[in-house]
Amino acid sequence: MRQTSHSSDRDGGGSKTRCFGLVLFAFLAVGCQSSAVFPRQLANTRLNPEEVDALRPVPERIPLSGSFAWFFPSSRGDKAVMMFHGNAETVDDYAPWAAALARSGLSVALVEFPGYREATGRPTPASIRRCAVDAFDWLRDTGYAADRIAIFGRSIGAAAACDLTRVRPINTLILVSPFTSLADTLRNFGLPGVVALGRFNNRQAVSGYAGKLLVLHGREDGILPIGMGRALYLACPSEVSRTRFVTLDAGHNDLVGKYEDLLTREILAWVDE
Repeated sequence: MRQTSHSSDRDGGGSKTRCFGLVLFAFLAVGCQSSAVFPRQLANTRLNPEEVDALRPVPERIPLSGSFAWFFPSSRGDKAVMMFHGNAETVDDYAPWAAALARSGLSVALVEFPGYREATGRPTPASIRRCAVDAFDWLRDTGYAADRIAIFGRSIGAAAACDLTRVRPINTLILVSPFTSLADTLRNFGLPGVVALGRFNNRQAVSGYAGKLLVLHGREDGILPIGMGRALYLACPSEVSRTRFVTLDAGHNDLVGKYEDLLTREILAWVDE
């Protein structure tokens, strides 16, 4: 249980000054939250057209509300995975891996956040949900059954994945280096969680999710501690046989690079179960 400490101050003037300071800080924090949670200036990976055309399979661009997805079709199998990247990444970072997954029998829809790359709009919980819903519905309309579509998310992408379980029938959820909530993350950095305004509450979403859940987290994660991934795993009400928590010798930003082959095996196996 999270503990909250309380303090009192007998100096009325000092209390008012501190109160005003907290209000001002909250206002500034909320105003800067989008750029802090979604540092688009750092998400600068771009494959040139020749590199994209060299991928096998070559991805198809799918328009979404305020953004797009790259779809890598598999020539075998009837399963697909939607993938959401981290906040300082783009679909380009995951494109080679997505192509490899498609060659292994799993079609992939790489969803880009609004405001990233050439996508219009701003990345917000609402705009990201619209993109996620569009991508999921597109896959179903293309012929993939809802229970054959897995959802993958890393870091902030895990929030997009968890949120989708609230509005679509998700059977398989795969989270890499996730956080419990944006409020918890702010508190972890010494900031007041109240300025999160309830955004991205993954623990709440997972507590209402009854499908298969796979969580992978680095033991050396200094940004989103491993305890957050474990807390999400424990919050899921699914049977133990339908949930799994995997710890790896990695930090936050090097996990996928170090363990791409292992992640591929885990994803393929988890989707097939």
